[in-house]
Amino acid sequence: MWECRGRLLATKYFWCDCVRCSAGSAPLVDGEPVPRERLLDALRCPACGGAVVVADGGSGGAACTGSEDGTGCPAAVRMSPADVAAALDECTRHERAAADLAAMNDTAAAKAALERALAATRSRLHACHHAPLALLVQLVNAACRLAMFPDALVYSRLALAHLARLAAAAGVSDCLPDASDLVERRAELLHLTFEAVEAGLLAWPLAPSAAALDAAAAAAAAQMIPNTAAHLAAAAAVDPLASPASLGHSALLDASQACYGICHQMRLVCYGPHHPKTLETKAELAATLAD
Repeated sequence: MWECRGRLLATKYFWCDCVRCSAGSAPLVDGEPVPRERLLDALRCPACGGAVVVADGGSGGAACTGSEDGTGCPAAVRMSPADVAAALDECTRHERAAADLAAMNDTAAAKAALERALAATRSRLHACHHAPLALLVQLVNAACRLAMFPDALVYSRLALAHLARLAAAAGVSDCLPDASDLVERRAELLHLTFEAVEAGLLAWPLAPSAAALDAAAAAAAAQMIPNTAAHLAAAAAVDPLASPASLGHSALLDASQACYGICHQMRLVCYGPHHPKTLETKAELAATLAD
Protein backbone atom coordinates (compact mmCIF):
# COMPACT_ATOMS: atom_id res chain seq x y z
CA MET A 1 0.00 0.00 0.00
CA TRP A 2 2.86 2.38 0.76
CA GLU A 3 4.37 1.74 -2.68
CA CYS A 4 1.03 2.45 -4.34
CA ARG A 5 0.59 5.66 -2.34
CA GLY A 6 4.13 6.75 -3.16
CA ARG A 7 3.60 6.11 -6.86
CA LEU A 8 0.41 8.15 -6.86
CA LEU A 9 2.14 10.96 -5.00
CA ALA A 10 5.03 10.99 -7.48
CA THR A 11 2.92 10.80 -10.64
CA LYS A 12 -0.48 12.26 -9.73
CA TYR A 13 0.64 14.64 -6.95
CA PHE A 14 -1.79 13.56 -4.21
CA TRP A 15 -1.66 11.35 -1.13
CA CYS A 16 -4.39 8.74 -1.38
CA ASP A 17 -6.66 8.29 1.64
CA CYS A 18 -9.09 5.81 0.13
CA VAL A 19 -10.38 2.92 2.25
CA ARG A 20 -8.00 0.45 0.59
CA CYS A 21 -4.87 2.58 1.06
CA SER A 22 -5.67 3.70 4.59
CA ALA A 23 -6.60 0.20 5.80
CA GLY A 24 -3.02 -0.63 6.70
CA SER A 25 -0.33 -2.82 5.22
CA ALA A 26 -1.25 -6.00 3.39
CA PRO A 27 -0.92 -9.36 5.19
CA LEU A 28 2.21 -11.36 4.39
CA VAL A 29 2.65 -15.01 3.43
CA ASP A 30 6.24 -16.24 3.18
CA GLY A 31 7.34 -12.61 3.24
CA GLU A 32 5.24 -11.72 0.19
CA PRO A 33 2.32 -9.25 0.44
CA VAL A 34 -1.13 -10.70 -0.17
CA PRO A 35 -3.94 -8.43 -1.44
CA ARG A 36 -6.40 -7.71 1.35
CA GLU A 37 -9.31 -8.89 -0.76
CA ARG A 38 -7.80 -12.39 -0.61
CA LEU A 39 -9.20 -12.52 2.93
CA LEU A 40 -12.57 -13.08 1.27
CA ASP A 41 -11.39 -16.60 0.35
CA ALA A 42 -9.25 -17.29 3.44
CA LEU A 43 -9.62 -20.20 5.83
CA ARG A 44 -9.51 -19.82 9.60
CA CYS A 45 -6.23 -20.75 11.25
CA PRO A 46 -6.85 -23.45 13.89
CA ALA A 47 -3.95 -22.15 15.98
CA CYS A 48 -4.46 -18.38 16.14
CA GLY A 49 -7.73 -17.68 14.35
CA GLY A 50 -5.98 -15.63 11.67
CA ALA A 51 -6.34 -15.88 7.90
CA VAL A 52 -4.89 -18.86 6.03
CA VAL A 53 -4.47 -17.67 2.42
CA VAL A 54 -2.62 -18.75 -0.70
CA ALA A 55 0.26 -16.44 -1.64
CA ASP A 56 0.53 -15.20 -5.21
CA GLY A 57 2.50 -17.69 -7.21
CA GLY A 58 1.98 -20.38 -4.58
CA SER A 59 1.72 -24.08 -5.29
CA GLY A 60 -1.94 -24.25 -4.24
CA GLY A 61 -1.28 -24.70 -0.53
CA ALA A 62 -1.89 -22.03 2.07
CA ALA A 63 -0.16 -20.40 5.02
CA CYS A 64 -1.36 -18.33 7.98
CA THR A 65 -0.85 -14.56 7.85
CA GLY A 66 -0.97 -14.23 11.64
CA SER A 67 -3.59 -13.48 14.26
CA GLU A 68 -6.03 -10.57 14.16
CA ASP A 69 -3.96 -8.52 16.64
CA GLY A 70 -1.08 -8.35 14.16
CA THR A 71 1.19 -10.92 15.82
CA GLY A 72 2.57 -13.88 13.95
CA CYS A 73 1.02 -17.32 14.05
CA PRO A 74 2.58 -19.24 16.99
CA ALA A 75 2.30 -22.53 15.12
CA ALA A 76 3.27 -21.19 11.67
CA VAL A 77 0.32 -23.14 10.25
CA ARG A 78 0.57 -24.34 6.67
CA MET A 79 -2.06 -26.31 4.75
CA SER A 80 -1.59 -28.52 1.70
CA PRO A 81 -3.95 -28.29 -1.29
CA ALA A 82 -5.66 -31.46 0.00
CA ASP A 83 -6.17 -29.85 3.43
CA VAL A 84 -7.70 -26.77 1.83
CA ALA A 85 -10.03 -28.88 -0.31
CA ALA A 86 -11.12 -30.94 2.70
CA ALA A 87 -11.92 -27.82 4.74
CA LEU A 88 -13.95 -26.30 1.91
CA ASP A 89 -15.79 -29.58 1.29
CA GLU A 90 -16.83 -29.72 4.94
CA CYS A 91 -18.34 -26.26 4.59
CA THR A 92 -20.18 -26.97 1.32
CA ARG A 93 -21.46 -30.46 2.13
CA HIS A 94 -24.36 -29.19 4.23
CA GLU A 95 -25.14 -26.44 1.71
CA ARG A 96 -25.46 -29.04 -1.06
CA ALA A 97 -27.77 -31.06 1.18
CA ALA A 98 -29.86 -27.93 1.82
CA ALA A 99 -30.22 -27.35 -1.92
CA ASP A 100 -31.44 -30.94 -2.40
CA LEU A 101 -33.94 -30.60 0.43
CA ALA A 102 -35.20 -27.26 -0.89
CA ALA A 103 -35.73 -28.88 -4.30
CA MET A 104 -37.99 -31.41 -2.52
CA ASN A 105 -39.89 -28.52 -0.85
CA ASP A 106 -38.72 -29.60 2.60
CA THR A 107 -38.00 -26.06 3.76
CA ALA A 108 -37.68 -26.92 7.45
CA ALA A 109 -35.02 -29.56 6.81
CA ALA A 110 -33.28 -27.27 4.31
CA LYS A 111 -33.14 -24.51 6.94
CA ALA A 112 -31.59 -26.93 9.45
CA ALA A 113 -28.98 -27.98 6.87
CA LEU A 114 -28.15 -24.33 6.14
CA GLU A 115 -27.69 -23.73 9.87
CA ARG A 116 -25.25 -26.65 10.04
CA ALA A 117 -23.42 -25.21 7.03
CA LEU A 118 -23.20 -21.83 8.75
CA ALA A 119 -21.77 -23.44 11.90
CA ALA A 120 -19.14 -25.21 9.77
CA THR A 121 -18.09 -21.96 8.10
CA ARG A 122 -17.68 -20.29 11.50
CA SER A 123 -15.17 -22.93 12.57
CA ARG A 124 -13.30 -23.50 9.28
CA LEU A 125 -13.40 -20.19 7.37
CA HIS A 126 -11.94 -16.80 8.25
CA ALA A 127 -14.32 -14.17 9.62
CA CYS A 128 -14.02 -12.22 6.34
CA HIS A 129 -14.74 -15.18 4.02
CA HIS A 130 -17.56 -14.48 1.57
CA ALA A 131 -19.38 -17.83 1.95
CA PRO A 132 -21.43 -17.09 5.12
CA LEU A 133 -23.15 -14.14 3.41
CA ALA A 134 -24.91 -16.38 0.86
CA LEU A 135 -25.87 -18.82 3.63
CA LEU A 136 -27.34 -16.04 5.76
CA VAL A 137 -29.40 -14.69 2.85
CA GLN A 138 -30.71 -18.21 2.16
CA LEU A 139 -31.57 -18.58 5.84
CA VAL A 140 -33.55 -15.33 5.76
CA ASN A 141 -35.53 -16.64 2.79
CA ALA A 142 -36.12 -20.05 4.40
CA ALA A 143 -37.21 -18.50 7.70
CA CYS A 144 -39.67 -16.25 5.87
CA ARG A 145 -41.17 -19.20 3.98
CA LEU A 146 -41.66 -20.95 7.33
CA ALA A 147 -43.13 -17.76 8.87
CA MET A 148 -40.29 -17.81 11.42
CA PHE A 149 -39.93 -14.04 11.42
CA PRO A 150 -37.83 -13.83 14.62
CA ASP A 151 -35.22 -16.07 12.96
CA ALA A 152 -35.41 -14.04 9.74
CA LEU A 153 -34.67 -10.88 11.73
CA VAL A 154 -31.65 -12.49 13.41
CA TYR A 155 -30.19 -13.77 10.15
CA SER A 156 -30.81 -10.52 8.25
CA ARG A 157 -28.92 -8.59 10.94
CA LEU A 158 -26.03 -11.08 10.76
CA ALA A 159 -25.99 -10.77 6.97
CA LEU A 160 -25.60 -6.99 7.19
CA ALA A 161 -22.81 -7.31 9.75
CA HIS A 162 -20.98 -9.85 7.60
CA LEU A 163 -21.32 -7.75 4.46
CA ALA A 164 -19.82 -4.83 6.39
CA ARG A 165 -16.77 -6.97 7.19
CA LEU A 166 -16.46 -8.01 3.53
CA ALA A 167 -16.60 -4.41 2.32
CA ALA A 168 -13.94 -3.37 4.82
CA ALA A 169 -11.69 -6.35 3.95
CA ALA A 170 -11.94 -5.60 0.22
CA GLY A 171 -11.35 -1.89 0.82
CA VAL A 172 -14.53 -0.74 -0.91
CA SER A 173 -17.38 1.55 0.09
CA ASP A 174 -20.42 -0.06 1.68
CA CYS A 175 -22.71 2.13 -0.45
CA LEU A 176 -23.22 -0.62 -3.02
CA PRO A 177 -26.49 -1.38 -4.83
CA ASP A 178 -26.65 -4.95 -3.50
CA ALA A 179 -25.88 -3.72 0.02
CA SER A 180 -28.74 -1.21 -0.14
CA ASP A 181 -31.04 -4.04 -1.28
CA LEU A 182 -30.06 -6.05 1.80
CA VAL A 183 -30.79 -3.11 4.11
CA GLU A 184 -34.15 -2.60 2.40
CA ARG A 185 -34.98 -6.30 2.89
CA ARG A 186 -34.33 -5.96 6.61
CA ALA A 187 -36.51 -2.86 6.79
CA GLU A 188 -39.33 -4.75 5.06
CA LEU A 189 -38.95 -7.70 7.45
CA LEU A 190 -39.08 -5.43 10.48
CA HIS A 191 -42.24 -3.74 9.23
CA LEU A 192 -43.88 -7.06 8.30
CA THR A 193 -43.09 -8.46 11.75
CA PHE A 194 -44.49 -5.32 13.39
CA GLU A 195 -47.75 -5.80 11.47
CA ALA A 196 -47.88 -9.50 12.44
CA VAL A 197 -47.51 -8.64 16.13
CA GLU A 198 -50.05 -5.82 15.77
CA ALA A 199 -52.54 -8.29 14.28
CA GLY A 200 -51.97 -10.82 17.06
CA LEU A 201 -50.30 -13.35 14.76
CA LEU A 202 -47.01 -13.20 16.70
CA ALA A 203 -46.42 -12.84 20.42
CA TRP A 204 -44.21 -10.10 21.83
CA PRO A 205 -41.42 -10.34 22.85
CA LEU A 206 -40.25 -12.42 19.92
CA ALA A 207 -38.51 -15.73 20.55
CA PRO A 208 -35.92 -16.79 17.92
CA SER A 209 -35.00 -20.47 17.69
CA ALA A 210 -32.01 -21.92 19.52
CA ALA A 211 -30.12 -22.28 16.23
CA ALA A 212 -30.58 -18.59 15.39
CA LEU A 213 -29.49 -17.56 18.88
CA ASP A 214 -26.40 -19.79 18.60
CA ALA A 215 -25.51 -18.18 15.26
CA ALA A 216 -25.90 -14.72 16.79
CA ALA A 217 -23.68 -15.65 19.73
CA ALA A 218 -21.00 -17.06 17.40
CA ALA A 219 -21.08 -13.91 15.29
CA ALA A 220 -20.76 -11.73 18.38
CA ALA A 221 -17.55 -13.57 19.26
CA ALA A 222 -16.04 -12.76 15.83
CA GLN A 223 -14.16 -9.57 15.07
CA MET A 224 -15.94 -6.24 15.39
CA ILE A 225 -17.46 -4.47 12.40
CA PRO A 226 -15.01 -1.84 11.05
CA ASN A 227 -16.04 1.81 11.08
CA THR A 228 -15.28 2.00 7.35
CA ALA A 229 -18.63 0.28 6.68
CA ALA A 230 -20.65 2.86 8.58
CA HIS A 231 -24.01 2.42 6.83
CA LEU A 232 -24.09 -1.37 7.09
CA ALA A 233 -22.77 -1.22 10.64
CA ALA A 234 -25.54 1.20 11.60
CA ALA A 235 -28.21 -1.01 10.01
CA ALA A 236 -26.84 -4.10 11.74
CA ALA A 237 -26.84 -2.27 15.06
CA VAL A 238 -30.60 -1.68 14.77
CA ASP A 239 -31.78 -4.69 16.76
CA PRO A 240 -35.23 -4.47 18.36
CA LEU A 241 -34.84 -8.03 19.66
CA ALA A 242 -32.21 -6.69 22.05
CA SER A 243 -34.55 -3.96 23.32
CA PRO A 244 -36.28 -4.37 26.70
CA ALA A 245 -39.66 -6.08 26.33
CA SER A 246 -41.23 -3.19 28.27
CA LEU A 247 -40.68 -0.92 25.25
CA GLY A 248 -43.32 -2.89 23.36
CA HIS A 249 -43.44 -4.04 19.77
CA SER A 250 -43.27 -0.45 18.52
CA ALA A 251 -39.50 -1.03 18.66
CA LEU A 252 -39.97 -3.04 15.46
CA LEU A 253 -41.54 -0.07 13.68
CA ASP A 254 -38.82 2.28 14.94
CA ALA A 255 -36.17 -0.15 13.67
CA SER A 256 -37.89 -0.41 10.28
CA GLN A 257 -37.93 3.38 9.94
CA ALA A 258 -34.24 3.55 10.87
CA CYS A 259 -33.30 0.92 8.25
CA TYR A 260 -35.37 2.61 5.55
CA GLY A 261 -33.58 5.85 6.38
CA ILE A 262 -30.17 4.19 6.07
CA CYS A 263 -31.20 2.53 2.81
CA HIS A 264 -32.31 5.91 1.45
CA GLN A 265 -28.93 7.43 2.33
CA MET A 266 -27.14 4.58 0.58
CA ARG A 267 -29.26 4.85 -2.55
CA LEU A 268 -28.68 8.58 -2.76
CA VAL A 269 -24.99 7.67 -3.12
CA CYS A 270 -25.55 4.67 -5.40
CA TYR A 271 -28.21 6.04 -7.72
CA GLY A 272 -28.82 9.73 -7.02
CA PRO A 273 -32.00 11.46 -5.79
CA HIS A 274 -34.17 10.88 -8.88
CA HIS A 275 -33.61 7.16 -9.50
CA PRO A 276 -36.76 4.98 -9.14
CA LYS A 277 -35.15 2.90 -6.39
CA THR A 278 -34.26 6.00 -4.38
CA LEU A 279 -37.78 7.38 -4.78
CA GLU A 280 -39.30 4.00 -3.86
CA THR A 281 -37.28 3.86 -0.64
CA LYS A 282 -38.29 7.43 0.19
CA ALA A 283 -41.94 6.46 -0.26
CA GLU A 284 -41.55 3.38 1.95
CA LEU A 285 -39.91 5.50 4.64
CA ALA A 286 -42.79 7.96 4.49
CA ALA A 287 -45.32 5.10 4.76
CA THR A 288 -43.68 3.68 7.89
CA LEU A 289 -43.48 7.13 9.46
CA ALA A 290 -47.22 7.47 8.87
CA ASP A 291 -48.00 4.23 10.77
